[in-house]
This record gives sequence, C-alpha cells and structure tokens, in this order.
Amino acid sequence: MAGVEFFLTLIETAGNQRTIFSTNKLRENVGASELIRRAGTEVVLAAIGWHDIPSSPTELARKLLDINQNKPIEGQTGDDAVEVLLATSGKALLLTRTRAKGAAIIEAVTAHIAAQAPAVVARGAIVPVNGWSPQGLATALRAVHERAEALGAALPAPDLRFQRLPFVEDCRSSGLPASRIDDPKGKTGDPLGREAVSRVTRCKRKVRQKAWVRVHAYFKGKHGICLDDSIDDLDERGFTWLGIVHADGNGLGEVFLRFADFAKPTSARDFIDKYRRFSLAIEQVALHATAEAIHATWPNRKRERAPVVPIVLGGDDLTIVCDGAGAVSFAAHYLRAFERWTGASLAGKLGAEGLGAILGDIIPEIAKERFEGKAGRFAAAAGIAIVKPHFPFHRAYQLAEALCSSAKIVKMRIRAGRVPNDMAFPCSALDYQVLFDTSGAHLARIRGRLEAPDGGRLTARPYVVTPFDELSGASIGADWAGRHHYCREDDGWSLRGAITALAERDRQDGEADVRPVLPRSQQHALHDALYLGRGAADERLVQIRHRYGDDGYWQRLLGSDDGKGGSLFFEDSLEDATMTRLLDAMELYDIEQQATPLGDKTRGGGVKTKGGGDDGAGR
Repeated sequence: MAGVEFFLTLIETAGNQRTIFSTNKLRENVGASELIRRAGTEVVLAAIGWHDIPSSPTELARKLLDINQNKPIEGQTGDDAVEVLLATSGKALLLTRTRAKGAAIIEAVTAHIAAQAPAVVARGAIVPVNGWSPQGLATALRAVHERAEALGAALPAPDLRFQRLPFVEDCRSSGLPASRIDDPKGKTGDPLGREAVSRVTRCKRKVRQKAWVRVHAYFKGKHGICLDDSIDDLDERGFTWLGIVHADGNGLGEVFLRFADFAKPTSARDFIDKYRRFSLAIEQVALHATAEAIHATWPNRKRERAPVVPIVLGGDDLTIVCDGAGAVSFAAHYLRAFERWTGASLAGKLGAEGLGAILGDIIPEIAKERFEGKAGRFAAAAGIAIVKPHFPFHRAYQLAEALCSSAKIVKMRIRAGRVPNDMAFPCSALDYQVLFDTSGAHLARIRGRLEAPDGGRLTARPYVVTPFDELSGASIGADWAGRHHYCREDDGWSLRGAITALAERDRQDGEADVRPVLPRSQQHALHDALYLGRGAADERLVQIRHRYGDDGYWQRLLGSDDGKGGSLFFEDSLEDATMTRLLDAMELYDIEQQATPLGDKTRGGGVKTKGGGDDGAGR
C-alpha cells in the first residue's frame, strides 16, 4: 500500500428493478424510484457535507462540474478530502485521500438508507488507486465494481431484514410485516377504516409526492410540459390501453468499463473530467429526448396534460406509463431523439454558455472512438408492453423489460465490420406486444404462439428506428434493417407505412370516401388466413388483391412483390425464417384507432375491464 495517494469509493444500490416494481401500486413504484435516486445523490452528498443540494438534474450537474464546490482531489489537503466523480440515481463514485474517509461515508449512507429507505439495498466498496494516471484510475474503476459485486453475493438476502417473529399482520400492499395501522382518509374499504402498512410501504409513500413535485417542476419549467399526476389520472381520462415503455442505451456499459480506451485521456485529471462530463451528458440527453418525444407524440400541450407518468428517469434508463395508443410512437420518437442528441454538440443543444459549453462534444467524440470513426452517436432500445388499465403493473413492466432485451438483437444483426465478431453498429430498435388477455405475460410463450403450421413466423418484430440512410456505414445488416424498419423517409417499406396503408380511404371524384381501400372485413380475412400458413394466406391474397387498390397500395402494405401477385410473407436470410409483417401492422393500427381525443372523459371507444378481453395474446 506504500505510495497510494487516493482511494476510490463506490456506493450503489442493488436490485433496483425488484425494489421499484415489488408492488402493483404505481404510487409506491414512483416512491421507490425516488428513494433510489436520493440514495446516489442527496444522501451521499449530505454525508460528504454538502449543503443546499439541488433536486433538479440540471442544477445538480452544474454543481458537480463547479470546481469551487466540487474541488479536485489533488488540490485538497487533509484526511477529510473528497471529490465527487459521479452522483446519479442509485450510484456514486468518490475519490478520497484515506480509506477511513471512504468507509465513514459508506457507513453514514448505508445507515441512513436502512433507517429511511428500508426497501433499498445499498452497498459500498473501496479500492486504492495505484498510480495517479488514466490507467491507474481505469484499473481502480474495474476493481471497485468487482469488489461491490463480490460483496453483494456475500451479503444476506434483503428479505431477511423483515422478520415475522413475533407474528404480525401482513401489509396489504407489499405483503411484508406491518409496522402500524393507518387510516388513509377512510379509503381502505375496511369497516373500521384501517390498513396494515409496513415500514417499507410507508417510506415509499412518504416521498412519492415530493417525487411528483420534482419531476413536474423539471418538465414544466424546462420544457413547458404538464404531466399527469398518477395512474388514477390516466384512468379517469378513459384510456382503453396503457403503455409501459422501458428504454435503455446500447453498449454504454462497455464504454464505462473501457472508458480510458475510448476517451483517450492525457492525464488522471483529464480522465476524471471526461468521465464526469460523459456521465452527466448522457443523463441530460435522456431527459431532453424524453421531453422531445412527449412533444412529438402529444403536441399542443399548453393546456392539456400529457398522458405520461414517469417512473424511472436516471442515466440512460427510462421507464414511463402512458396512453397505450401513443406508446409505440413515443418510444420511436424517444429513440430517434436520443440518437440525435448523442450525435451533436451539447453546446449547440443546451446553449453555448453554462452547462452546454462544459459538456460540449464529449458524447460524439467518445462515440467516434468507440465505433472507429464509422459513427458519431450512440443508440438505444425500447420495449413497449400495451395492456388494459388494471393489468398487474409489475408483470407488465417485466414484459416491457423482456421486449427491450428483444430489441437489442439489432446489436447482433447490424455490424460495423465484415467478420461476425466485429463491433456492433449503433442502431436503435423497438419491440412491442399487446396483451389481449391475462393468460400470461411471458414473452417467449407469447411469441411461441405466433407461429403458422408451416413454421412461418407471424411477426417480424423488433423494428429498427434509426433513419435508414444513417445505416450506410454498416457493413453487415443494412438489408435486414430495410425489412424490419419502423418508419422510412424514402420509398422503402416500413411498419408505419403499412399502418398508413391500412387507414387509407377510397377516393371517388376527388373526395375521400368513408370506406377504407382494403375493407376491414378483408383485412381480418387476411389476418385469419395467416394462421393457416403461407400457402393458404397467399391464396387468399390472390383472391382479393385485384379487387382492392393498385400495385402501389400493396407495395406499401406488404413491402414485397414476387411477380405472382405478392405474398403476405417474406424470407429473412439472417433469421433463417419466413415472416409476415401484416399482423404487426394490424395490431398496432387497431390500438392506435382507440386513442381517446384530448379532453374526452369517455372510455375511448372501449370498456374498462379487469385484464382485457379473451382474444389471446396474438389475437
């Protein structure tokens, strides 16, 4: 240990998704997310001795970048010296001059969390920085994360915190041992107005309102967006469907693990400054992309609240609940905005002075190094679960998370090099699923039912969102992206183009008729034929194709023409499968047709049910 001048301390929360989505009550989900955010920001900074800690992500970023507030560690003297390398939702990295100072901060933070946020699992680790150099810091970063992981495996399970001796009543919300009896204004349904509540639930509920205020203040003050306050607000507005959108950046974890390789720091101080700037820039990008997507999906929000309830907004992670009819559109707008923001100078996006000037070009600079000059941006993936309003929320989130993982298949399909193991090319994609019943939200089982008797797949998801002309730098997979594209600006086929074709109306004497080009009865006849296999489906297509529309219409709808009247299926060589995109387009078209007009208090054309109809996951 001789010669060690600094120590790197990591404080992070574990099992965040389990903590947030352990109950089916959205208010408690929001409260749990807020507790995790505070654990990595306000609680850590208070333990260091900071005062007037801002809750706004923009103001907190300014403070972390201010060298008068967050002084460089090498310029400080004394055993209590601390520099904050990173402070974000659920995670903080600190540099100290002594191991004892790092241990004291970990003790203060974990003690506070145990008392004020017992649902949150927090742990800390300390490693020496052997050599004040970029390589020394990079080695310490890997080591401290490995040590935290090892510590997590050695710690007792979090559930052991909540013993049941002596025997106590279960909490109605969480199922954990209740700590008190509450009467939430006589709304429990109990004749005595009583509700057994655990300490975990109480802590979540306690911060929930403050979380709403903080998030609303940011979107209203920064972007002029009014959000819904709760799931009840969405319910009261009569949306037939709710969408749970979960989005996550592609490959950013590897960038942080190999930061020195991509940032090319010239010194230890340059490494620290670039690491902090990059982390804060990614968070700012995600927040602004969210606001941009809300504006694009639900425009003209001056008086009307946007039907969006944010659950997780931290780093490159996003989870929201929203009107199901606009959920896929929101996700697509978010992914494209995320790419635009990561590919541009934040000095131009956020202003040439202040925060924008400090963050500057850090993201595109690192992206160019990461992708060897073939692209100067990062990409993301999104999963969208569209469910009935009273479908169990935690199960819907699990489905959205699985769909996000499914969308990340583009990292294997779109490559920057000619060899199979070469790096992925930055490409964003989304996957979605509509649950028409409550039989199960397991993605593999749902997709397993979407197969024709001849083995053809009845879905072509996931769909690429990155503009097609920006995939020209990819050496492998551009053709695949063309067959699986969400919305193309050129004349190529896209899912959004097929949905538009389904909505097209006949024109007689220059005026729009009320009838669609392809009647709904014929749309559903093709839909039903898909389940019989390619032969039967294409026979049905041949029977009706000459009666409706022209070749251009069918090209927009199907995206292919084999010269024999077209086919409802296409061959996918990369997937080694036969697929159809018609079912995907029809499913999303039907959902979007049920959108509730702004201000309409009706049920949006549908009937509120406990979990959905009885049509089956794939219709």
